[in-house]
Amino acid sequence: MKRISAIFYVLVVVLVLILVACAKPAPSPAPAPAPAPAPAPAPAPSPAQPSEVITLRYAVWSPPVEVSEVIMAEYFDLIEELSGGKVKIERFYGDSLVKQVDLLDSLESGMIDIMRSTGQYYPDRRPYHSVLNVPFTSPRAFPAAMAQAEMEKNDPRFIAENDKYNAMHLWTLCFTFVSGLVNEPLTSLDDLRGMSIRTNLKYLMPAMTELGITPVGIPYMEAFDAVQKGTLNGVMTVISPMVSTGLHEFAPYWLKWNMHSQLEMSPMINKTTFNNLPPDVQSLFINLAYMPVLRALEIDQNTIAESEQIILDSGGGVYEPSNAEIEKWLPRVAPKCVEAWEKDARAWGVSDPQDLYDEWKNLVDKYSAW
Repeated sequence: MKRISAIFYVLVVVLVLILVACAKPAPSPAPAPAPAPAPAPAPAPSPAQPSEVITLRYAVWSPPVEVSEVIMAEYFDLIEELSGGKVKIERFYGDSLVKQVDLLDSLESGMIDIMRSTGQYYPDRRPYHSVLNVPFTSPRAFPAAMAQAEMEKNDPRFIAENDKYNAMHLWTLCFTFVSGLVNEPLTSLDDLRGMSIRTNLKYLMPAMTELGITPVGIPYMEAFDAVQKGTLNGVMTVISPMVSTGLHEFAPYWLKWNMHSQLEMSPMINKTTFNNLPPDVQSLFINLAYMPVLRALEIDQNTIAESEQIILDSGGGVYEPSNAEIEKWLPRVAPKCVEAWEKDARAWGVSDPQDLYDEWKNLVDKYSAW
């Protein structure tokens, strides 16, 4: 009954409203509306912004002007550009974030994401990689770079050593012409006798000792300061970075004798970091590797002559041993380098150092024939 009453009251209200509406006078016709204005052009779409920027940290001992770092910067810049802003690589130079000897530990822990390897500072922790540091193996950069790349990819001993430190080899950065800049003029290799000279290559030290040099194993920037102060006679390493950092201003005499193609200067990335990158960013790191390798080989060809000219233009001198002098010294110095490495390699657990060295040398010789 209540429901019927409610419906009745609703019908009454509706009827009253209809009657009121019908009782109103008809409205006068409204004027025609003005034409609507033309719609404004749609704004240009904003450039797509990455949802989240991936920030990676790169640490190195070298200053940014050093030739290797110029190449690394080109590689990083290209990755950042082609990622469309998705990747940002922060760069810490000159031991400003991590000391050179602590780089491997910092990479393993994830404190840094990318480093350039410095196996000569901890060969006991990567003993199989240490074979790359034996001097007088390859006089040219290309064969050494190709041989290392093949071993990094295919040799289970190399792969296991990288895995041990949660590291992944990206590509090989190789420069030839490990030689010396000293602060006294040279007329023969005998003039080196009595000098104290820094090198980062432990297995070059026996050769230096045989030449009468006192080898000093300190980081490059410390050696730079020591040469500048006159407490060290010079440095033996790759010629182009020595010149690009201005060492020739304090050690203006170049011993132009290529003792080694410098390896173990190649970038490595934390493996966990790499595996967590989006696939397209992973592809950038791998597929762009050809660029710095070719740049390094190009620079290797060009900077030797350029470095020599810079040294001469700044008032320095160049001494290049004759073939006869090299033939006299090489049989005395080269075997000592191999013997010193083999002794250490056995102590570090390499059961067959001679076989490992022969494998390495055979690969270098294979690519030297190209």
